[in-house]
Amino acid sequence: MSHATDLDLTPTHGVLLIGVLFATFFQGVLTVQVYQYYQDFPDDPRRIKILVAALWILGLIQLVLVSYTIYYYLVVNWGNVQVLKQKIFPLSLYLFFVALSILFSHLFLLYRIWIFSQRSVWIVGPVFVCCLGTFGLIFAGATSILIGFQFPGDMSGSVVTATVTDVLIAALLCYYLRKRSEGTRDMKVTSTLVAQVTSYTVATSALTSLIMLASVFSYIAAPRASIAMALYFSSGPTYANAVLMNLNARSKIRETLENMEPSFAKTIELGGSSSAIRRLPRHGTSTREHLSRFTTSPSRPVTREITVPLNAYPPRNFRHSLP
Repeated sequence: MSHATDLDLTPTHGVLLIGVLFATFFQGVLTVQVYQYYQDFPDDPRRIKILVAALWILGLIQLVLVSYTIYYYLVVNWGNVQVLKQKIFPLSLYLFFVALSILFSHLFLLYRIWIFSQRSVWIVGPVFVCCLGTFGLIFAGATSILIGFQFPGDMSGSVVTATVTDVLIAALLCYYLRKRSEGTRDMKVTSTLVAQVTSYTVATSALTSLIMLASVFSYIAAPRASIAMALYFSSGPTYANAVLMNLNARSKIRETLENMEPSFAKTIELGGSSSAIRRLPRHGTSTREHLSRFTTSPSRPVTREITVPLNAYPPRNFRHSLP
């Protein structure tokens, strides 16, 4: 008769336990980001706030399901070899909530492309099909996990489609950001903002793609181990963190923009005289600045009127890129 000590749980349940610990870490990071979002952006549209709350709730449900799975195997049924070889329903249900997290994250970024492309169905349509394909394949793989404890072969298709979708979304966002930055008046401000937004887009897409691809390669290298599933435990909160990183990045971008605006103490030379210019306000379409002329020699004060267009602070091209 087999005993628990005769069964090496390191490559299976032991790896899954490590995966749960990493999933807990990513959920903690998500919680901090959600708190920061609601603190910094209280005036965001309600639909965005609901999306953020939904992603956090989905991540919490996923963490509860995988934690219960490990608790069921390693605590409740410790020493019962037959139960350790069985597959339980919460692990399969977990994949359904992962599919929802990935779908919501993709649709959020896809909406940006929809705005950038001026609602082009031909551009957004194929990517939207990939989003639905990923959701469908994950949902189908959730049932096949009851057949084999290792990472199901059916899940490999969903991982590939999710990675392709990530790459397409990142490429399209970078393309439209570069395209919209062309022809702006202040190229220094625009290029800096484009570089920052592009870096955030590429970084978040690369993080999610690496985790998904790592799960596939680990399954190919060690199909009998549970490394792939352990990596997959972090996929849901990683996609949610990618959305929150894009939303919270607006604070950093706004700080950069403010540092590049004319400072309060900046002086300019007009007609050989030193003049002080006030800091430009951030709202409106144009601003009239009255510059008081200060001279060392006795002379009559002169007031000059300058109209400064505010479409360069910030560039109006970025209105739709930062929801």
